[in-house]
Amino acid sequence: MLQSLVDLIGTQLGQLPDYRKVSPNQKYTIRDAALSAFAVFMMQSPSFLAQQRDMERTKGRDNTQSLFGVHRIPSDNQIRALLDPIAPSYVSEPYWKVFEQLKAGKLLVGHTGIASTWLCTLDGVHFFSSSKIHCQNCTRQEHDGHVHYGHSMVAPALVAPHSSNVFSLEPEFVLPQDGSEKQDCEQNATRRHAPVGLPEWLSRNAARLGAEQVTFLGDDLYCKQPFCEQVMALQSHFILICKPDSHETLYTEVELLA
Repeated sequence: MLQSLVDLIGTQLGQLPDYRKVSPNQKYTIRDAALSAFAVFMMQSPSFLAQQRDMERTKGRDNTQSLFGVHRIPSDNQIRALLDPIAPSYVSEPYWKVFEQLKAGKLLVGHTGIASTWLCTLDGVHFFSSSKIHCQNCTRQEHDGHVHYGHSMVAPALVAPHSSNVFSLEPEFVLPQDGSEKQDCEQNATRRHAPVGLPEWLSRNAARLGAEQVTFLGDDLYCKQPFCEQVMALQSHFILICKPDSHETLYTEVELLA
């Protein structure tokens, strides 16, 4: 299963666009840069590539070829230079290819929750923050008179109450126009540019998940009528947290029923 996963990822990453000018001096391929980056996350070790480069220099070979199919390992700066121009949308499809493999291998059988539905969490994740370094795709927020730049995304994942396994699905990246507050950013990223008001991520991927097979889980940021209506329009379900300070009318009604 692991080798088939690596092969699938390698095939998909080999299709990434190369924005460099054609030159006979090109030393590294986009595929090698992407697989090297993937290897760091797969091994969960930031020093993995450095160790492999040292091995190649001292022993004349490394094992990233046999493990991940990497022919030549770029440096960290070279990996960034090669991959930064590539839009995140180009790496969306591998998530669903892996998802199809999981289903075909029956690894998702029983990985369910309430009413035997898949439980899909929706939560925002910050993965870069700086007060100085920024790019055109950074979100910009101000706190206490200081400007902070960052990258965030909504990270959907399939979870189950009886399992420690989590299956990540295609993320939705927060863009600069999504807002200046966490709430704006996260909600807008989920429903950005959606046709007929449906959330873009949900409307784009509902067919992949299967109608009436998914219960979406979210925090108080998602517990708003428009989002609930959008999920229901897809014939899916939801369990959302609602806090007293943002749902005063609801809590008043509950108190009246007590």
